[in-house]
Amino acid sequence: MRFLFLFLLLSAFAFAEVFEEGEFLKPVSRLSLTEIEISAYSSLNKKLYGIGGKNLYEIDLSKPEAPALLATKDLGEAAASIAIFEKTFAIAFPGNATSGLLRLYTYEDSLVLKQEFKTCPGLDMVTFTPNGKFLLGACEGAPTDDNSSDPDGAVLLLSLEKMQVQLLQFNHLDSTKLIASGVRTSGPASFFKSLEPEYITISEDSRTAYVSLQENNAIAKIDIPNAKISEVFGLGTLDHSQKENAIVVRKGEKIIWDNLPLFGLRQPDGIALFQHKNNHFIITANEGADMDYSFWKDALKWKKRIVGETLDKKVFTPEIEEALSDIKLAKDACKKNSNGECEAFYSYGTRSISLFDGKNGKLIWDSGSMIEKKMEQIAPKYFNWNSKKGKVKVNARSNSKGSEPENVVIGEVSGKLYAFVALERMSGIIVFELKNGENPQYKAFFMDSQDRGPEGLLFIPKEKSPTNTPLLVVSYEYGGSLVIYTIREK
Repeated sequence: MRFLFLFLLLSAFAFAEVFEEGEFLKPVSRLSLTEIEISAYSSLNKKLYGIGGKNLYEIDLSKPEAPALLATKDLGEAAASIAIFEKTFAIAFPGNATSGLLRLYTYEDSLVLKQEFKTCPGLDMVTFTPNGKFLLGACEGAPTDDNSSDPDGAVLLLSLEKMQVQLLQFNHLDSTKLIASGVRTSGPASFFKSLEPEYITISEDSRTAYVSLQENNAIAKIDIPNAKISEVFGLGTLDHSQKENAIVVRKGEKIIWDNLPLFGLRQPDGIALFQHKNNHFIITANEGADMDYSFWKDALKWKKRIVGETLDKKVFTPEIEEALSDIKLAKDACKKNSNGECEAFYSYGTRSISLFDGKNGKLIWDSGSMIEKKMEQIAPKYFNWNSKKGKVKVNARSNSKGSEPENVVIGEVSGKLYAFVALERMSGIIVFELKNGENPQYKAFFMDSQDRGPEGLLFIPKEKSPTNTPLLVVSYEYGGSLVIYTIREK
């Protein structure tokens, strides 16, 4: 019996399966590392630099089919992000409740520490402007687990010409108007303390940046030349009662699609920008994010969420209540009808990607249930499995955030723009073609079950690639693999 159990346990992990549609992505190599989250590429020396925990990996990418780990450097503490512009390397460290840390390196024959800055607490993603004059960083400012400290969220702006750091704050904005527009207050803190920058994307002319405020279901727009947060716009919700936005929330072996009185909070993690005729368009990966601290838990199951609420019984039939019984719901006030009864609740993430107009924050398009419908068609055995645990179990994450679109990167292939989207829990990569700020078109899907938890996405364009062909580099956080994909130009 003991041996049978061991066999069954191992079998859930041992056999990798590949699922593909579209024949657009082709894995050409895999490098197994202790931990890997984010990578950056230097076209000057044809090397990848990846971070995972306290480790910095130096990887020779001159032959993508056979990448070689050249060195592993102990950074002394866990890093959050890495970015490269020519010979300048930036590595961000979240630090503690008091301050984060930014280290700048220069590369000659090896990495040499050039300068170190104590910065904002919770320093997360960092990225250079395309012209290399500035570095921006997301200062998440999350509270400590015991709520003894809750620093303000901010955006770091480092002038590389002056070597001068500025922290761009939100407190000059009108909080009343922002809340009315749908910007969400996360947790018990004051509005401005609750704002938590997560991910940054920057326009080609280096003048405008967009920053996701994940927990707040919003995006901040940054005027870089004037060093100012110019506006913040809410991202709205996805109505899961609509046919095109059906959702799977039930556990068990069957995949059951429901239209439910739920409004999904988009709450993107990764975002990406592309331009068409000088207009900015933003793609968002709508992962969802609830706060889970000892002093505050954002998400509640059905029975606890409806305490003290009066339900619209025409909407919440026994069947609907049963379907909702296991899903995590937000503490946000329910949507009420004219009688003061709850007719809908809010959930985390939308299991979709969205397209927004960067000028005014207007929603242009949302993929609705398309991504998970594709999952069901292509890899039903792995539908909403929990790749973090590695055990194959259908619907393991359906009651939480489903496939969890985690990150998105945009790249040009044969004159066409594509969005490459990482599905964290599904562990797949889904690709959409982008057309002139119009509705994206599904292109391809790829998943190898041995590569679990895609976190970092890096697109290397043809002109910078060591092989003169575009490459996609994916860091799989849960499995510790770094996978190099070629893109089949057609």
